Amino acid sequence: MSKKSFLNLKQLFKKKGFKFRDFEVSSIGDYLPDDADWNYKDVHHLNIVHKTVHGVQAVMTDDVMCNINLQKIPILGFEIPMPLIQYDHSKHNAIYLSVLGPYIVLINSIFEKFNETQTNVITKFSIGSKGIFRVLNPIIEHLLKKNNKMLMNDDLPMRNRRGELRKINHLFYKNTERYSFEFSENIERANVFLNEEEKNIINIEKKIILEAKDGDIVGNINGVLSFFVTVDNEGVKSVWPTTCSHEGAKLSNKCLKTNFLLCPWHNRKVNSLLSIKDGNIKIKPTIHYAVKVMNDKIGFKYRNDPKYYENKPFEYLKYDD
Repeated sequence: MSKKSFLNLKQLFKKKGFKFRDFEVSSIGDYLPDDADWNYKDVHHLNIVHKTVHGVQAVMTDDVMCNINLQKIPILGFEIPMPLIQYDHSKHNAIYLSVLGPYIVLINSIFEKFNETQTNVITKFSIGSKGIFRVLNPIIEHLLKKNNKMLMNDDLPMRNRRGELRKINHLFYKNTERYSFEFSENIERANVFLNEEEKNIINIEKKIILEAKDGDIVGNINGVLSFFVTVDNEGVKSVWPTTCSHEGAKLSNKCLKTNFLLCPWHNRKVNSLLSIKDGNIKIKPTIHYAVKVMNDKIGFKYRNDPKYYENKPFEYLKYDD
């Protein structure tokens, strides 16, 4: 497949009489280039996390996606349909091609390591137009900058969350060298895993859980072996993971929907791991976690095997496996 670079595309449009207005924005964040790559390829979050755009998907392969984006225009308050072609030109080099009326919009995002834990993302914009339409280029630039700022305000917490988990030895699985659009569609997977130095089992004193109050965190402070407690109106206590095992979203009682959690990134349903009523502990089997009640402790085991999800059917995890 032939893929034009950012400069190649500009040159082709220049031959057709388009002139370009260029600008760029950049930011340094506490995450790795892979986290930016994942964020740009993550299909499901677009219509959940972002409130200013709604994507209608037309074509998708591993590294090419074509959408019609219904883009809300700030201040004016209405939506404009914008076709968007997104693809990788090379590793950590993403190209976006769109049209806004008589304007061609070319975007090139390059993400590279700034240091061992931080990434620098440089995004170049080119607005192409002909004749009298060039008069409005400054307005188009203003709208693009404003829209980019709003999108990044939504996206950066996702990337930073993964950077936060990396600092406590969590890793993120992908089945190819680069993230792919198609891979991101399977939200049933658990792509978060602990490196080999970390144990995937934690034992928590039973007393701590029995005495926990609504909103308390038990186990580790953060990550896949960290859990929070809820207490409903009938006094039923439930224990939930604080981290979505799919891609690392932070979970809390703010995500609670009746009897399950709804991941804020992908609307993935997450069930509780156990419930307690009048001191009686009921284990709730799940695919990603197993629980074992012992004399004075309760053990929580995380599957920690992202390759397991390559094939269905999935089975409940057994604590002693």
